[in-house]
Amino acid sequence: MEDLNKKKSLNLRRRIAPRTPSKRPCLIWENINPDIKKRGIILDLNMYGIRVRTSGIYEIGQELHIQMMKNEEYSQYLGVPIAATIVRSSMVDDNFIDYGMKRTLSEIKKTDRRGGISVPSQNNISKKTNTSDTIIKEKNK
Repeated sequence: MEDLNKKKSLNLRRRIAPRTPSKRPCLIWENINPDIKKRGIILDLNMYGIRVRTSGIYEIGQELHIQMMKNEEYSQYLGVPIAATIVRSSMVDDNFIDYGMKRTLSEIKKTDRRGGISVPSQNNISKKTNTSDTIIKEKNK
């Protein structure tokens, strides 16, 4: 038992980012079944992961969506849903399970440095400038 506690404390020191404690109500649903939403509470979160307590039963490795709610009546959404994958679970009380989830970050598409604005090339634009060469050529004609 002592080795397990020692290992757990070592993992806590290697966190990527500090957690932000929260007691935010949320709705949780699976990718394959978006119509069945279960209630939960976000216990803490950071930009890389989230910890949720719920009565729903899910498997490790399962992908879920989490929608934060503004109020405890679960009537107003707060922000956009967060996509996450379950990486751990632990039983808390008789009916509740804590799930540790890693956020699934969507791939960012690379765009042009100019923001995707198309600029006509220099070859297609005709320049009408008076230089000494053009003036001499016109006189010689």
